[in-house]
This record gives sequence, C-alpha cells and structure tokens, in this order.
Amino acid sequence: MGKWFRVFEHEFTTQLRRPAFLILGLGLPVILALLGVAYMHISPSITVPSLNLMGDMGPKTVGYVDHTGIFPPPDPESPFGTLVIRYESEAEAR
Repeated sequence: MGKWFRVFEHEFTTQLRRPAFLILGLGLPVILALLGVAYMHISPSITVPSLNLMGDMGPKTVGYVDHTGIFPPPDPESPFGTLVIRYESEAEAR
C-alpha cells in the first residue's frame, strides 16, 4: 500500500510541473472568465430588431397554393386558422 501512495505522489507532482497542465489548469479558466466578462460588457449594446408580426393594422393573413394536395385545409377552430387561406390556383391567390 505504501508503494501505491509513493507512485501517486510522484505522478501527481510531476504532472503539476508540466507546462501543459499549468496552461490548461490555470490559464483556461482565466481566459474563459475574461471572455464571460467581455460578453457581459458587450451584450447590453447588442440590439435585435423585433418582428412586428401583427403590424399596425392587426393580424396579417397568409395564403398558399397546394399543387400536391398533401396539406389539409386550415382548421378554422385553431388560433391560426383564420390567418391562413388556401387557394386552389395561383390566379385565384392573386
């Protein structure tokens, strides 16, 4: 049992002195912390344009032409059923 501890102690101390261990063990957390601080500093100045889906006049309707016949007609009971209109041809949709 004493030899196991001696081998563990030797491996542990030699690994602590390796430059790769020092860079990854100490340098990487510092770099990640700096990136986090930079992100928190920059993020309030980033603005994302909001999507005004409702518009100024209320909800917009969307129409589609199904040439394949795969899609069922919109359900009028669903919240979006009145916003989606199915057309039989492109001429009718115009």
